[in-house]
Amino acid sequence: MPGQEENIRCTYEAQFAGFYTLAVRHGKSHITGSPFTVRVVPSTFVPAQCTAYGRGLRKQWFAGREAAFVVTARDRYGNRLTTGGERVVFQYATLVGSLDERTMDDGTVTDNGDGTYTCTYTPADVGPCRVYLGLVQLDPATGDSAVVPIGDSPLTLDLSSSLMSPAHCTASGPGTGTVAGLVQADTLTRFIIEARDRVGNPLGSGGDQFKVAVRGPRNVAETCTVTDMDDGSYLASYTPRRSGRYTIEVTGRPNPEWTGEDAPEQAFQRVGPAGEAGIFHLLIRAGPTAARCSTVAGDAVFNGSVSREATSFTITASDESGNRRGEGGDSWDVTVRAAWDVPVAVADNGDGTYTCAFTAGLEPEFQGCTVYMVSVMLCG
Repeated sequence: MPGQEENIRCTYEAQFAGFYTLAVRHGKSHITGSPFTVRVVPSTFVPAQCTAYGRGLRKQWFAGREAAFVVTARDRYGNRLTTGGERVVFQYATLVGSLDERTMDDGTVTDNGDGTYTCTYTPADVGPCRVYLGLVQLDPATGDSAVVPIGDSPLTLDLSSSLMSPAHCTASGPGTGTVAGLVQADTLTRFIIEARDRVGNPLGSGGDQFKVAVRGPRNVAETCTVTDMDDGSYLASYTPRRSGRYTIEVTGRPNPEWTGEDAPEQAFQRVGPAGEAGIFHLLIRAGPTAARCSTVAGDAVFNGSVSREATSFTITASDESGNRRGEGGDSWDVTVRAAWDVPVAVADNGDGTYTCAFTAGLEPEFQGCTVYMVSVMLCG
């Protein structure tokens, strides 16, 4: 009724935390104060939606070394909570021996006050390890507390007894010359570095540091990138620009026996026994022949030729970077023509050069000084 106050209750449910604009209209007009700015904050801690991430949860870790990871509190919609105060518990057990022999150890949980909880532990045993994460919740009806699993808990990882040892690491692949096959210039070349511990066991996780130095003819350095594959292997990639002999040096930085502020800074060491295998020598061959980079030389094309006398010129095959080919096998279409064709014999010299021989002036149509057109094309 006109002049009477009427209250209307409006409800809505926002799934994402953040700032919203709320418009309330009567007909087409905003009511007083509309539109409103509403801040929606995350809801309550829901263990199943929480996440845990960090090096301490990788597939492999090392006994005797402190490991850490972070639990991020989230509500039922996955919004990250921005305040702390929850009781997060963390335990771990090494899955070795019988069930009666296994012990459950408590990890340390630090409430960062921003919705994240840092968990640290130092496993002492070697073997498969299971990590249990939970939130202590009270039952309103009974007042009893229960631990509710967080995220994907329990999580499993493997504990190794050793750290990366450069003397036991290996490097293999076409890019080191240890695998049969041609390595060509101007072509992306790769090889694999495999991280191993001091007894030669492959490591199943990344995080180690390796360097690769590539030097070509005249000691010119080439750029090489090393990619951590996060499984204990590292992909080294480089593109040699020139053909010739190359030297590849692979080094790794050993991990110290302990971590922290007092841990010593380790120098890079060559991989392989006594550092001998860290140096590789290989021959980079020229890439495929490129017609536009190949050259022609000889009196037959630059100084002319005498009628009825055999003459020739030479094709020198090169790749896209101008590297001279050191082997034959190419097919060339060579023609010498005026108003008629002159037979040309193309001989493969087997060293990347080709001799093209012909004799002009033997044709019935020849009538003295004649200009011939020479055409050289790479077949295929």
